[in-house]
Amino acid sequence: MSVYDEGLNLQEEEFNPYNYEIEYGEREDFTYNEGKRLAESIFFQKKIMEIL
Repeated sequence: MSVYDEGLNLQEEEFNPYNYEIEYGEREDFTYNEGKRLAESIFFQKKIMEIL
């Protein structure tokens, strides 16, 4: 699944998790796509674990 909403004609590779603003909230506050963007951003920006 893409990190972008349908109809934007953008590729998932165009998403830059290093520059995406991290926002916190409850699970129900976010769509699947937004949750995926945020999760990727946290992994890359906060260096929670080594990414291969």
